[in-house]
Amino acid sequence: MLRIESIDLVTTAEDVENFLRRGFRVVYEYIDEITSDITGNVPELVRDRHQALLRNEAVFVVATSDQLYEEVARHRAKNFVLSTNGVDLENWRIPKGEPPVDMKSAFTGNTIVAYHGALAKWLDYDLLRMIADEGSYELVLIGHEHDDAFEKSGLKSHPRVHFLGSKPYSQLNQYAIHYGVTILPFKKSNLTEAVSPVKIFEYMAALKPIVTTDLRECKKYKSCLTAETNEEFMLQLKRASELRNDEEYLKVLDTEANENSWEHKTIEILNMTGVKL
Repeated sequence: MLRIESIDLVTTAEDVENFLRRGFRVVYEYIDEITSDITGNVPELVRDRHQALLRNEAVFVVATSDQLYEEVARHRAKNFVLSTNGVDLENWRIPKGEPPVDMKSAFTGNTIVAYHGALAKWLDYDLLRMIADEGSYELVLIGHEHDDAFEKSGLKSHPRVHFLGSKPYSQLNQYAIHYGVTILPFKKSNLTEAVSPVKIFEYMAALKPIVTTDLRECKKYKSCLTAETNEEFMLQLKRASELRNDEEYLKVLDTEANENSWEHKTIEILNMTGVKL
């Protein structure tokens, strides 16, 4: 089997045709809008390959969001499926130990509001400033600076913003276990509406309340408290803080995490493509 992602910047349509002729099953994962905002310069071969694979019904296409799925459906009648991103459950279900040293400054008695992921221009930095300015939250940000938007925001110098830089995936769970409330502060755009955010499933698995902007992919889940405006986002933060020990809400987080495990999704896709386990 050949598995290729839409963000692959090297493999050509001709390469894929060669694999098909050799008898390979080919799975094309359409995981994000194809744009330089995500990958930097997009070679023309990527756009050409994308169009060729969407039309070639010998290729099995997996779209990770409703918006991407609808695009795929305009090009073919079979061999495609919607399968959102997911989570490695066990990685996020660990005992609570001592917080990492570089996170200890966030323990002031305020609620820790956390985001991990790319710090990029698609984040709402005005919203992040509102959270930090409110006074009862400590804002923990973990991730690499994808562009200069975070630097330009001036938030690095805010006394209640704790920027911890990028962390290896293997260590990120040791931070997440100490989050109070988690957030997805994306601006709404064509790019973000096409995203199935991996981090919301990680937040679910870690059993942390989730507040997001009202993105299409977030509104699918009962565990995501969505907000249309920044003011509503602040209200949902307060509600999320109150739900941290709510048994019914924690059950919703657990259920939705289990429903979106990578193991479950992998077996499903393999079965659909004719690989029986």
